Amino acid sequence: MLHGGSQPVDSALPPPPPPPPTDEELFTPSPEAREAMLKLLASIRRSRGTEALLRAPLLAPIPDHFPDRWSGDVLSVRRVVRRLAHYAGLNLERVRVRPWRADADGNLPAGGPAVAAEGNVWFRGVDADGTLNFGVDVQQVDNPEITASASARAVAHAWLASAEPAIRVDPSRLQLAIDVTTVVLGFGVLTTQAAIAHHVGASSGMSSQRKTTRLGVAGPVSMAFLLALHCTLRNVGPRAQRQIASLLRPNPATFFEASMSALAPSSDALSARFGLPPADERPSQFPLSEFTGVLAEPEPLEEDAEIQPDEDQVRGMNTGKPVFRIERSMATSLGRFFGLGTMVIGGFASRAVADAGISMGHVTVTGLGLAIVGLLIGRFIPDHRCSEAKCGNRLPTDASECPRCGGTVAGSIKKATDRLSAQESLESADEDPAPPG
Repeated sequence: MLHGGSQPVDSALPPPPPPPPTDEELFTPSPEAREAMLKLLASIRRSRGTEALLRAPLLAPIPDHFPDRWSGDVLSVRRVVRRLAHYAGLNLERVRVRPWRADADGNLPAGGPAVAAEGNVWFRGVDADGTLNFGVDVQQVDNPEITASASARAVAHAWLASAEPAIRVDPSRLQLAIDVTTVVLGFGVLTTQAAIAHHVGASSGMSSQRKTTRLGVAGPVSMAFLLALHCTLRNVGPRAQRQIASLLRPNPATFFEASMSALAPSSDALSARFGLPPADERPSQFPLSEFTGVLAEPEPLEEDAEIQPDEDQVRGMNTGKPVFRIERSMATSLGRFFGLGTMVIGGFASRAVADAGISMGHVTVTGLGLAIVGLLIGRFIPDHRCSEAKCGNRLPTDASECPRCGGTVAGSIKKATDRLSAQESLESADEDPAPPG
């Protein structure tokens, strides 16, 4: 007889299934992984303060943040490393980026990357005189986005290694600490995007290999959490959060948004944990213009002569392979030429001829005016280039073949970083032809 309305239970029935995991459980790190990253960030904050954490510009792989010339060689990588070192406040006179070439078995010489996930650029250590040594695999210098992400991690490693006072990190946690540091320095978008990336690899004829690359040890979920943590500590608003998410691929963007939601209720507690001032008293981000000015061209090294492709290697290298026409104008080149040229000549004249009545204020206004004129005129002058990073030859508007590397012009793109996606689209069209009409 039943009492109190209770129902009989059949012990032979299986237990009910557990509830499905929430978005937070699926798309954010475990509590243990979060705590490990928070402790590393706290250690870095104690040693280096909060200036970088709160004020470093948040970088993206766009020309506004990386204005240096890119030609797909070791010199281009050197410019990227130096630009990121400049963002990180490192002494550029101490930065050395040395080329390394793998042997026939794919092994780099001694002094190569410490872990496979360091990518094509890595930090090799600090010399007794304070020189910061970086290495670059010369056989992987054709992709600016991958290079920027790997360089960001290498520069973060150098920033940790050159810290005074020293930042004490357990050796088993060093690689994770480097991932955390990339976010502290404002490189989080670059390294989150590259934690796992799927892209087109080296071409063979008209076909390409699709491959997956990994950068760092944290993984995309943890890197997205670190990026969200950085935004939470900096009190980044909803609009800026959406802009950051738009810079990421769909999966990292989903992880980032899930972490932003998970961290929102504890923002005050996190700020207190890291000893940050109230949100309305935190300093603003450093102006981007402080970091994007012209940097001195790095001095060539003796090793460069051994690895730079000569004209014979470039000429005809893409015969029978597709290349793309990068459709750009002379606007930026002419604007920079007129503006910087006026500033340099005017600055020299103002110092050399003291009684000429030339002030730096007049020089600056004139330089800005001429830069604008150069930008306006340059918009009407095409400067189309071959998309092959080692070529970059100027292409006439009606050219069907690059006269230098021999590639067949398969279409037009707006910027060099669009090359791989354009190649993927071309391959997809070849694999899935339209049905006959």
